[in-house]
Amino acid sequence: MKTYKEILVEVEDEVEEGSIKKKSAGDRKKAAKDRKKWAKTSGGKKSALKSKKRAKKVASGSLKVDKSKSKLMKKVSKVYK
Repeated sequence: MKTYKEILVEVEDEVEEGSIKKKSAGDRKKAAKDRKKWAKTSGGKKSALKSKKRAKKVASGSLKVDKSKSKLMKKVSKVYK
């Protein structure tokens, strides 16, 4: 399974090329199944806990969001709408 950092690097490369393409339904379904399985592991549970803590800090303003990552993820999400 790829890490978040590896996926981000792939997406950045696609953005630089200017061709963000939607993954096939089969690929998306397989990825969702893998994520669901991973979420049940100890690593997935720990990640969810860390994510929850981070979201709380961002909401309170004690932690700033990385603008470049935010813009990149917005572009990717726009493809899937």
